[in-house]
Amino acid sequence: MLSDLIHEASIQVDPTRKGREFKNILCSFESLFDIDIGCIAYILISLKDSKYIKPEAYNYTPLFVQYKLVHRDTLNPLSIIFKDEYKDQIDNLYIELLEKKREDIIKLSYQTYLAVLVDQLRIMGGYTIEVECDSELEKEKVSELGLSPVDYQENLDEYFTLILRSPKDLKDRLQFTGKTVYLWNTSINYFDMKKGVENEILTDEIIALMGQKNVIKMIDPYQYTEELDDNKED
Repeated sequence: MLSDLIHEASIQVDPTRKGREFKNILCSFESLFDIDIGCIAYILISLKDSKYIKPEAYNYTPLFVQYKLVHRDTLNPLSIIFKDEYKDQIDNLYIELLEKKREDIIKLSYQTYLAVLVDQLRIMGGYTIEVECDSELEKEKVSELGLSPVDYQENLDEYFTLILRSPKDLKDRLQFTGKTVYLWNTSINYFDMKKGVENEILTDEIIALMGQKNVIKMIDPYQYTEELDDNKED
């Protein structure tokens, strides 16, 4: 996969354009650190033996949590641990966690496989990897990886490749062309959430990016999650 990333970067070089345009890669913080896992860990630590949470969720392995998150069919990651009868009450809880407990959540968030990949791109390919951060804690975690933390980048002209979790990371910056955009290969980036369904359709935002002459690549945020059987929850 690393070789594919480097290859994708190299084949797009146009010698008539400025070299700096093929050196800088922009990542979203949440493409490298999975805050969904952080949210789940925070809830499981804070609410021990809660009647609202599936009893087996307290015994989920990190790998199984990754698997469930990658293949979930709802945006709210807490849906994989709360009992079905309470799932209509968790959206406000999720919003509150992100607003009031974000730093605690970030401390509990795992690095994704993409964090390893981009670090190797920096070392082996000589690329400048910049990561958008919203807080000093995020900048600290990014710096520990040897990557360059930056604030929100409204103008994307300096970057030839973007590595994101979803098109929502782009917010109001969907008007650009000629870039390679890597997005998480997860169910929620498709209309049809069912695993194994043929002809899955990407979300409207992704289709819009493709229509603007950008190359879209779906990339797995974790290794080995496809090897798990959905019935193995211990």
